[in-house]
Parts: sequence; C-alpha cells; structure tokens
Amino acid sequence: MSTAFSALATGLDLGRACFNVHTSSLGGGEIRGLLVAVPEPGSCALLLAGLGLVGWAARQHKAA
Repeated sequence: MSTAFSALATGLDLGRACFNVHTSSLGGGEIRGLLVAVPEPGSCALLLAGLGLVGWAARQHKAA
C-alpha cells in the first residue's frame, strides 16, 4: 500500500481527512472540505429493517 493512500485511510478512520484544491491563482487552496465516511443506503435500510424486526419481536413477546 502506498504511503499517501495509507495516510488517507488513517485520516478517514480518525475523522481528520481533508480535501484541498490548489490553483495557480490561489496557491493556498481554492476549495477546501473535510472528508467523512458515509454509510451506504443499503446499510441504513438493513439497520432500519433490523430495528423494526426487534421491535416487532418485543411486542409479540410482551403480548404473550
């Protein structure tokens, strides 16, 4: 693994990765932003489905 990629991966894991676009007119950076990991929509849907199933099971257990 290259050192630049491992530094990016480490920065993402720690929440300290940033993006900076430099141009000849703005050498310090024209566009800046922090990079954050965002879960895939499928992961969110799976989480909601699991929570719904746990809630349904708890309700069925309480009714019995």
